[in-house]
Amino acid sequence: MNECVKLDMDTWNRAELFREFIGMTTSIYDMTVRMDVTNLINSCKENGQSFFINYLYLALRELNAIPEFRMRVHNGEPYLYNRIDCSFTVANNYGYFVNRSMTCPLSSRHFLWTPVMQHKHNGLPSGFVLS
Repeated sequence: MNECVKLDMDTWNRAELFREFIGMTTSIYDMTVRMDVTNLINSCKENGQSFFINYLYLALRELNAIPEFRMRVHNGEPYLYNRIDCSFTVANNYGYFVNRSMTCPLSSRHFLWTPVMQHKHNGLPSGFVLS
């Protein structure tokens, strides 16, 4: 279960920064980096696994390791979640794009995909199973 706690503005070490930035119109993080993923690509090919799925898991694992990325604002108050989940856009088998959401698994063991499984009814790529 995804749980959150309201942060105490009297004791939270980032409360002053929060108060400064909460009034801004936009607070979106956007980042572009060059990343060598050669080893990941090779591992996926050797094991018959999806690069996209493995990259998604690794990115979510690292984002969840940083408390500030698990914070959300509700009614003007900051909350810290025990995990963040994700939404993404994928091409389906019918020639158009669909949005999908998934719960972030806490370990890679829960993020394994069986390449022969396919959900044709929702058009997800082969090997992509949402639980």
